[in-house]
Amino acid sequence: LKETERFSLKGRYISIPKKGETKCGDCVLYGKRSGGKYILILSDGMGSGKKAAEQSLAAAELFKQFSNAGFNKTTSVEMINSALMLKRNETFATIDAVIIDLFTAKTEFVKAGANTTYIKTGNRIEKITSDSLPVGIIDSIKPTTNEYHTKNEDIIIMISDGVHNATDDWFEPYILNMHEDEPNMIAKLLTDEAERQKKQDDDMTVAV
Repeated sequence: LKETERFSLKGRYISIPKKGETKCGDCVLYGKRSGGKYILILSDGMGSGKKAAEQSLAAAELFKQFSNAGFNKTTSVEMINSALMLKRNETFATIDAVIIDLFTAKTEFVKAGANTTYIKTGNRIEKITSDSLPVGIIDSIKPTTNEYHTKNEDIIIMISDGVHNATDDWFEPYILNMHEDEPNMIAKLLTDEAERQKKQDDDMTVAV
């Protein structure tokens, strides 16, 4: 016998490369961990194109592996930072991770250089912010960590820097007034609007 998870979730993301690039420099990894936990990681590599994609994939994969191995969140980020610093070739990437306990709905947020995460709860918006640096820039960094008790039908929205640079004042009111609740449709609506609003060209990723 084993305990049944009380909660389930649906997740989707859309990534759009910078104009002129064939590969998006952002990386998204997601899936279930042991112990009834679900993890979603968004990483944005420095710059755009193939090199940025390699950086973001390396950071996301390492965080997923360390997390699955049982290391705590801060230690995982510190080890990734050390690994990237050893390369000494201006390699850095953001880490934006959400870990959801499907038994209790407790949600953990881990951010290193990442943008604001938005949580839509009915007609309210909660924001998870960070002032920490990306991994690979300086010898020692501390990620920003937060805990939140997710409620039924909450919508969590993560964005990469390309979307952030496009947002200005429209993003929060847009999701607040949005009536769509399907992750795939939300991601499409937000990337479409971000492309219309953007002030500079960069990779864009929305994970819902």
